[in-house]
Amino acid sequence: MALRHPAIALLIAAVLLMVPSLILGTLPSHSAAHNLAWAGQFADQFRASVFYPRWMADSFEGLGGPAFYFYPPLPFWLDALVSVVTLNTLPVTYRLAISATVLLWASGLAMHAWLRREEVGGGVALLGAIAYMAAPYHLLDHYIRGAYAEFAAYAFLPLAALGIRWIADRRRGGVAILALSYAGLLLSHLPTAVLASATLLPAYVLFRAWRATGAAAAVELVARSALGAALGVGLAAIYLGPALDLQAWIA
Repeated sequence: MALRHPAIALLIAAVLLMVPSLILGTLPSHSAAHNLAWAGQFADQFRASVFYPRWMADSFEGLGGPAFYFYPPLPFWLDALVSVVTLNTLPVTYRLAISATVLLWASGLAMHAWLRREEVGGGVALLGAIAYMAAPYHLLDHYIRGAYAEFAAYAFLPLAALGIRWIADRRRGGVAILALSYAGLLLSHLPTAVLASATLLPAYVLFRAWRATGAAAAVELVARSALGAALGVGLAAIYLGPALDLQAWIA
């Protein structure tokens, strides 16, 4: 059954891995206080039709804070959508636990999709996706560090690899998948995006180019992958542009 319905199997795995948070709410962690404060204010403004809140008016005892002029918004957009779907009936501490569970499930689905494209067996792909979800640092980000944004970024890394693989296979939509996933990575957690851009993603592009049939196909793969990344930067410009322009005001 798990092989026929991997999405259900991965959802069950995500719920089991997140049971402590789903039962007790967001647990104490390095960044739990920031996550709760920002998620509450972000969702309140989102429901009031401010679809990209940047200024957190209730921060610092009402003085306000410019958190989302600098901090990537995508994980908090997800939480805001959860608040809309649940009619804002859940306390933020439980709502964030549900949002994190959705992100963990999404990371498993993305990894499973990439592994299946790499032509491994269904059972191996499912186990690989569960292993990715249960990786120690992945769960440490949630339970110890409270790194909600970095936790979200893990859903986009396998999707970016899937986009590159589709480009290598000359499948329609590969550039779009890479662009959307790279934008998601940038809009989730910049340090992870920078590290992946300097190591993992170019290494995978070069590997697929090495496996390509002929120099022309390899060059095309590199060019189309670069195009996908550039489009991803463009899609994330709504966040990147102001954040870069306002660097002088950080101090």
